[in-house]
Amino acid sequence: LDEYFLAGRPIKGWRAGVSMSATQFAADTPLLVSGLVATAGVFALWRLWIYGLAFLLLAWIFASGWRRAGVLTDAELTRVRYSGPAVVPLRLFKAIYYGTVINCVVLAMVLVAAIRIAEVFLPWHEWLPGGVYEVIM
Repeated sequence: LDEYFLAGRPIKGWRAGVSMSATQFAADTPLLVSGLVATAGVFALWRLWIYGLAFLLLAWIFASGWRRAGVLTDAELTRVRYSGPAVVPLRLFKAIYYGTVINCVVLAMVLVAAIRIAEVFLPWHEWLPGGVYEVIM
């Protein structure tokens, strides 16, 4: 697993952290930027700078500790950091919360972004009969 996912761990911790923060920007980020500028003006982009700086700061602070822990996933880090029977409810709550609530919300946002991008190239409203398209949308 280390060879496949981490390439044998030759990358320094801070570089891996910067790489992880870069993955936070996906196809839906330009749509978010456009939406913020359209609804609240250019000043609203400070939110993105705050997230970007926070991701980089957290990567710089925590990446080396994550690497020293010798873990591959966030779940492994939680198991190593919070071990013992007293913290089982905390680990269970975190697993359910991130595994269902957060992932469902993020997946919904990404799917909406994919639909917005695809509707430019796939004009379903012209291809489908009117009654079918209105039911879907």
